[in-house]
Amino acid sequence: MRWRRRSSWIYTGLGLFAIALFLMVMRYLGVVFETNAKAQLALHGSTAGVDALLHLAAICNWVRWRWIANLLLLASAVTIFGLGRDWWTARH
Repeated sequence: MRWRRRSSWIYTGLGLFAIALFLMVMRYLGVVFETNAKAQLALHGSTAGVDALLHLAAICNWVRWRWIANLLLLASAVTIFGLGRDWWTARH
């Protein structure tokens, strides 16, 4: 039973790491889409494709780096708590 409680903390922490990684990728794609749209806008002018890229970039840029940092900090704390749980609990 003790192993299940410990592993649930570890899996929760790893799941939070995965969510943070997904948010980092979204933020990066937002920057890439925005840069690409601005380059196309400078070369070809305003088109439906440029407008769609700018809209997609705006959606991806809703993610804030502070959210990612807080999520990474929480994931680290939960994972370390799960990994270190056996070391400070009393053994029977």
